[in-house]
Amino acid sequence: MKRAVDLALAASLALFVAVSALGMTADGILERVEQEGLLGFGQTNLHAEVSVELRERDQEPTEYGFRVWSQEGVDETTRALIEYSFPDDVAGMLFLIHTPPEGDARLWLYMPELALVRELLGTAAREGEFIAGSGISYREVAEGLAYRGDYSAELVGEEELDGVACWRLALTPKKPAEAEWTKIHLWVHAQAYFVMRADFVGGAGVVDRRIIASEIDEDELGLFPRLMSVEDLAEGRSAKVRIAARSGAEVPEAYFVPENLPALEL
Repeated sequence: MKRAVDLALAASLALFVAVSALGMTADGILERVEQEGLLGFGQTNLHAEVSVELRERDQEPTEYGFRVWSQEGVDETTRALIEYSFPDDVAGMLFLIHTPPEGDARLWLYMPELALVRELLGTAAREGEFIAGSGISYREVAEGLAYRGDYSAELVGEEELDGVACWRLALTPKKPAEAEWTKIHLWVHAQAYFVMRADFVGGAGVVDRRIIASEIDEDELGLFPRLMSVEDLAEGRSAKVRIAARSGAEVPEAYFVPENLPALEL
């Protein structure tokens, strides 16, 4: 496996030089990042086993487990179903996402203890945390690192990060008074277009949030990071998202119908 990854990285460097000569644009790179999605939802079919470890200052770490299924429909809408596997107090809860190629995603929660399917509506609900304390919002899980609507991007240059060829982008808000971040710096994998690192600069001019992808691996679906760390530097907390396994096996369409959620046997 290590040899395969080394060869893939060498190919990445070659591709990086070739595409650079073609004049890749910042907006084009961001579009590819959005297509890839936060957890690799940009596949035609995907099944993955995922865990999230939360660490907060002066507290013991907490771990959550998930199973993920996603599928791209004929209308290019990406649909994803996430099942909470553990701990027991959330096991069986379902999170369904429909992300169209244009416009906002739709999100539903199924809570088995209440036998209730609820659509998340409004900005406040969608910006809430996917797991309390993770620093990862429902919107980021649904839409990935999608910034083209709110930020203007500049391609700063070409840079290696941990030996991986990356595009480096600087993003500035189109409406500074309404933006959460004054600047976002992105390092984007030059071959696979997932974010290797993201630094989010707050109002004080310092990095308040950081995302780092590591343990780059390759499977039947291509290159991907097995580990993604999300650090809230201001609050002293972090989340580590680990992808244990992925496959491209076909996913039943019934998984993505909100009305089906209470009766699904996964």
